[in-house]
Amino acid sequence: MTRYEGGKYPAPYVYSVSLACGHCDRPACVQACSYGAMVKDADTGLVLHNQDRCVGCRKCEQACPYGAPTYVKATGKIQKCNGCKDRLDVGKLPLCTSGCRGRALEFGDIAALKAAHPGWVDKIKAYADPTKTGPNVIFKPRPEAL
Repeated sequence: MTRYEGGKYPAPYVYSVSLACGHCDRPACVQACSYGAMVKDADTGLVLHNQDRCVGCRKCEQACPYGAPTYVKATGKIQKCNGCKDRLDVGKLPLCTSGCRGRALEFGDIAALKAAHPGWVDKIKAYADPTKTGPNVIFKPRPEAL
């Protein structure tokens, strides 16, 4: 979660943006990984990371415009959100969604989410250009975030 602040008295603002993996339609991290450690799951649409195939080259980290893959110094490998695939497989929501006290996060088919939230947008100041990779993320727009 990244927090953004701005404005001046008497109209300051603050907003937070979840910058977890957007499980893109055209994931730059998958294209950058020469070892097959990053894959786009054909069944779920999730972008998954295979720790066993990862060599820690960090090409996926450098390619992702959203900062989703993260290098872990202790393991010498990358880690990233897997959409809580193990929970999805048994009909549960990802932990970020079910654990969000403000109910600010939803998870599901992007077309259904867009239909349920007309007027929500896929581009805000804090987020890289979505036309390049097609992340499956939308935001409730706030004027200061646009």
